[in-house]
Amino acid sequence: MKEILIIRKWNNTKVKSNTKILISWLNKFYPDKNIYVEDKEYCNFKELNINKYENNNIDLIISIGGDGTILYCNKLFSTQNRMPPIISFFLGTLGFITSHKFLDYPIILKKVFDQEFELIPRSRINCLLPNNNNYNALNEIVIHRGSSSHVLKLHITIDNFPVNKLIADGLIINTSTGSTAYNLSAGGSLIHPSVEAIMLNPICPFSLSFRPIVINYNSIVEIELLTDEASVEADGNLITKLNKNQSITIKKGSTNLYLLSTKNSKIEWFQNIIKKLNWAS
Repeated sequence: MKEILIIRKWNNTKVKSNTKILISWLNKFYPDKNIYVEDKEYCNFKELNINKYENNNIDLIISIGGDGTILYCNKLFSTQNRMPPIISFFLGTLGFITSHKFLDYPIILKKVFDQEFELIPRSRINCLLPNNNNYNALNEIVIHRGSSSHVLKLHITIDNFPVNKLIADGLIINTSTGSTAYNLSAGGSLIHPSVEAIMLNPICPFSLSFRPIVINYNSIVEIELLTDEASVEADGNLITKLNKNQSITIKKGSTNLYLLSTKNSKIEWFQNIIKKLNWAS
């Protein structure tokens, strides 16, 4: 792992100063590593031994922030065939995906460079848009009514079988990783991240008979808009607007996202759930 891209939480002075500390440490103890930052970040760290990231072949991403920073990393590589593995350090507000405390970075990175880590796959979903562009989402694809006061009517087809005509404020289509995000707030179930699955969760459905459902990860979901207009978001980012009779197609992601962890992955997710959701144990 020689080519390293550092991505940090933006507009945060604490994260910025800690990122400088980490880069200085890398420069001192691992001078053979090539450190990259985004072009917009270069002026903040130009006194250090760094390079501008210009679509270089990256071996490792170091994420400094929270879950949102990992989602940004995913967005940065969402249209590329290869997603570099990510080692994350928590300096955010809430983290179900971020694994390690920032202050532990000397110990954690030494283990990573010594190949003492576990590579944890996180499944993604791919959204094909009407213009034939596509996006690999880590958490979810959401189709919603946006600023309109009218509910949506969506025709849902799974593996070419018409399942339902949903009347609701919207629909969340999420991965197991995304089950702890918007899906959880909307009343959906938690899914262990090792389970490759797709969940469909309606947002404020007109009929209470449509409940969140989990389907096979290899299924292909087509959603056609039967009303005038809707917005489509991927991991919180607007990716397109839909007009009446336009559709999106969602299927398994072209590649997984891989997280590096030095912890016991079999119990880490449960530890996070107990801590973040205040479960009794």
